[in-house]
Amino acid sequence: MPTPKTLRSIATKGACLSVPLPALLCATGLALAGPAPPPPDGAYILAFTNSATAAMEKRIREGARVCSELTWVYRPDCLAQTFRTASRLNGSKPDYRDARKILGQAGKKLDALVTANLDPATPPLKVARKTYRPVTSGSRATVSKSSRAIVRETESQLLRSGNSSKRQAHYTRIAEAVSSTELLLRSALQHPFRRLAAMRRLWPAA
Repeated sequence: MPTPKTLRSIATKGACLSVPLPALLCATGLALAGPAPPPPDGAYILAFTNSATAAMEKRIREGARVCSELTWVYRPDCLAQTFRTASRLNGSKPDYRDARKILGQAGKKLDALVTANLDPATPPLKVARKTYRPVTSGSRATVSKSSRAIVRETESQLLRSGNSSKRQAHYTRIAEAVSSTELLLRSALQHPFRRLAAMRRLWPAA
């Protein structure tokens, strides 16, 4: 004698009650979603934010301000430390990885430049728990030219790293902050009126 439809339904539901939750859900027509597919190789969640980019900009610009107040022979080392400090920001945000790397490399190059032209006769300068090493006065023109080249290279690398419109916007802001540091590295041998004109172009009157 065939089992009545009602009894078959009850038996099916009873079987589901004795098995784990996924099987129970199947009796009611529900199904558990499988795990989300992994992102493509090399892909990651965008982490750009105005506050994160502003933190890098601020660190670079404030560092440059401090450097500009020092005697010139200490400025290259001051800027090297500024770039290295900025390169440690936003470590939890993968989209800033290239910016951190580029800034870190700039800091290392400036550090090596200072080491190669270090003045052992002049004592280091301590300001606000930081110590800055001096370069020799005789190397001033050479160090000025080389350090400015490092700044321009860093700016260019940041601009080239913007491979999407959103990324480009944030990396351009960081690059502009880097570019603003070049003036403080100019040698004092430059004609004073030309230097004044350059300052006015960067900071026009309000």
